[in-house]
Amino acid sequence: MIAGIIVVPSYYESFGLVGLEAMASARPVIGFEDTGLSETVGSNAGILVKRNKQNLARAIIHPLDNQELRHKMGMAGRKKALLFSWQRITERYYQIYEEISKE
Repeated sequence: MIAGIIVVPSYYESFGLVGLEAMASARPVIGFEDTGLSETVGSNAGILVKRNKQNLARAIIHPLDNQELRHKMGMAGRKKALLFSWQRITERYYQIYEEISKE
């Protein structure tokens, strides 16, 4: 069976790589908003909630009952995850280094 959603209940995520990997697989991410997931997942690729068990439980149940919502969040997440390709990251570093060298 393939997972329909990915739940990341950790209290600390420095960047949200697990969420990004889930998004690359077109899976919605459920987790806490005050972690690194807020940088990668954002608002349309999953559901991020204030840290408590009841909020997390509600966030998990909501997309389980709605296949269309899971699909919509999954596709939005995949589109966003593709922005984190090594090619794009390398290009961005190159731009930054060029800007710095001109100063």
